[in-house]
Amino acid sequence: MQKKPSRTIRINRIATTQSEKHFLEVSVHYSLGGHNFFSGKPTPRGFYLSVQPIEVGDGFTTFLGFTGIKSMLEPAARFNAKRLNELAESTEHQPLLDELINHVCTKQGITLKTSEAA
Repeated sequence: MQKKPSRTIRINRIATTQSEKHFLEVSVHYSLGGHNFFSGKPTPRGFYLSVQPIEVGDGFTTFLGFTGIKSMLEPAARFNAKRLNELAESTEHQPLLDELINHVCTKQGITLKTSEAA
């Protein structure tokens, strides 16, 4: 049986100043969309860029619900693994990524490690 391609690609884990185990995980994923029961609104199908605070332990990863954010990169009626890879490798969405990271950091009180401090 052929293995299905993943519908999520992790782009980066950005270190934070909280501890050595805390990161912001940046990923691109495909969502089937549908009705969002938390917002009461429909979510369109397509490719999304997401930023989520996580904690990485010994063999596990934890996250707290409603602490991250996602934004649609482009609508898509069907999953396309090639397009997912293209979006994950693209740098054209860097301004949007910076905006999402700043939003999560401000909302959650997170400070990112600078390259000098890392």
